[in-house]
Amino acid sequence: MSLPGALTRRALLQRTTFGVLSGALLASTARPSIGFATVRQAQASSPTGELRIAVASFPNSMDALKETNVLRFGVGETLMRLTPTYALEPWLADHIENVDPLTWHVFLRPNARFHDGSPVTAADVVDAFRRNYQTYPDGSALISKDSQITAIDMTTVEFKTPQPTGVFPNALTSSNFIIHKPATPGGSDGSILTGPYRATQLSVDTDLTLEPFTDHWAGVPPIGRITIKKVQDPNTEVLALQAGETDLIYRVPPDVVQGLGDGFAVASIPSGIVDSIQLNLARPPLDDPAVRQALAWGIDRNVLVTEALNGQGSVATGVFPPGISVDSVDVQGFDMQKAAGALDGAGWIMGSDGVRTRNGKRLAFTLLDPDATQAELVSMSVSIQEQLKPLGFDVGFQQTQDYAGVIKSHDFDALMVSFNSVQTGDPLFQLARTLGSTGGLNWGSYANSQVDVLLTRLRGELDPGNRQMLSRQIQQLAGNDVPSVHLAVVPIVSAYRAGGLTGFTPHPDDTYLIDSNLKVTG
Repeated sequence: MSLPGALTRRALLQRTTFGVLSGALLASTARPSIGFATVRQAQASSPTGELRIAVASFPNSMDALKETNVLRFGVGETLMRLTPTYALEPWLADHIENVDPLTWHVFLRPNARFHDGSPVTAADVVDAFRRNYQTYPDGSALISKDSQITAIDMTTVEFKTPQPTGVFPNALTSSNFIIHKPATPGGSDGSILTGPYRATQLSVDTDLTLEPFTDHWAGVPPIGRITIKKVQDPNTEVLALQAGETDLIYRVPPDVVQGLGDGFAVASIPSGIVDSIQLNLARPPLDDPAVRQALAWGIDRNVLVTEALNGQGSVATGVFPPGISVDSVDVQGFDMQKAAGALDGAGWIMGSDGVRTRNGKRLAFTLLDPDATQAELVSMSVSIQEQLKPLGFDVGFQQTQDYAGVIKSHDFDALMVSFNSVQTGDPLFQLARTLGSTGGLNWGSYANSQVDVLLTRLRGELDPGNRQMLSRQIQQLAGNDVPSVHLAVVPIVSAYRAGGLTGFTPHPDDTYLIDSNLKVTG
C-alpha cells in the first residue's frame, strides 16, 4: 500500500478522519489519522456515593506488569480501546497517524496524568513499552519488539516498525501495552497508573478499594468510592445482591440470576469469550488426525449451551464468535456419522467394552479442567464424556489446582480453556498466540508452516479486505488440522440494583468494566 508524504497536523485534522471498521484499517490513498470525538466526559462535579461490586475473578496486584486486570477495574489505561461494538476509540491517545507503511505517530492527550499527578509524556510511553515487552512477550506478535519507539516531543511518540504493521491501531488496545511507570525510579515495587480510579487498599484474594482520580483527563469521575470483593460462589453473590450488601455482580453463571425478582436488572450479552478444548498433538491418541476429527464432529454443542450456559451464549464452530468485527470460519460442527467414519477409516475398532482400540491401544484420554472458578467448563466436561461414549471414546475427567504448572510442563492430554478471542478487535492476536508455532497460548505444540507464513503476511497487511481474507485462510488451514475443539461462546451476565446504578453498558470484552460513565443513585 503506497502512502503519500506527511501532511501538517492542522491540515490532517481538517480532513475527514481515517476511520476504523470491522477491526481493521479502511484503505485510503491519504495518510490516515485515527481520532474520535466520541469519548464521553465525566461530570465536572464532586464524586458522590459508593458502588459495591462482587466478582469471582480478582486482581492480585495493581502492578501493570503483574496484573492486566487493572484495565477491568478502571485503574489502568492503554493508548486505544474498544467500544462495546468493537469500534476503536482513543484512550490515552488523542489520535494516531500513519506517516508511511513503517511509521506511526501517536499523539497523547495533553492533559493526561499519572496518579501521582505527573503528566503522561511520550518518554513515559516509550519506557512503558520497553517494560511491557519484557513482561508480555506476546506483544511482539502485534507490534514488533524490534520497533524503534521514540519520543519526538512531550506528547508525540513515533513507532518505526521493521515491517508494515496493519494491526497497529488495534494493537494499542492490548492489555500487553498498559501505560504505566514504576512506583519508584528504576524500581520493581509496583506501577503508577492513569485510570479514572486509583487503588487505596488491596487485600489479595479478598477486597479492593478505589477512590476517584480527580485529575483524570476525562474529568472528575462520578463515584466517591468503589469497593470490589472477591466472592467465589455465584449463589453467594446473588444473595448479597438481594440482601443489599452489594450493588453489582459481574460475570456470573446465567442460571443463578433466574427469578432474581423485582428491583433488579439482569444484563446478558454475547461476548468474545470462546470455550474450547486445546489438544496436545504430541501425545497419543490425539496425535492422530482422525481422532481429532472425530472429537471436532462428535460433540453436540447445543447440548453444552443448554446444560452449561442455561441456553444463553451460542455454539462455537470456529476460533471467533459469529457476528462480530472479525470474520469467523465454520470449521467444526455436529455430525456423528462423520465422526464415526473418521475413526473407522483410521482403523479404530470398537471393542466389546464399548471402547475402540487400534494396535492394542485404547481410544482414551484425560480431559483436564482448571479449578472450579469456571463452573461451565466442569459441566461441559461431564457432558462431553457422555457424548463421546457412543463413538468409542474413554474420556477421563480431572481438575487441577496447578493449571499454570501443567501448561508449562505440557503434561496433559486435553485442556479445557476459555479465551477472549477478540481482545484487540482484530484477528491477528488470537490467531498468532494460539496457532503460531511460537504462540504464547499454543500449549498443544501445534505447528503448520503455511499458517506461520500467512500469519506473517497478516501482520503486515494494511488493506482490511485482505486482512479478513488472510484470517479466513488461516482459520481454514488450522481447522483442517484440528488443534482445538471449539465448544461455546460464553455470555457475560451481570445483575445490579435497578435504579441504583446508571451508565452501565456491558461490554462483550471482559477487559472493560469500570469507567467514568458509571454513576450510583439513591
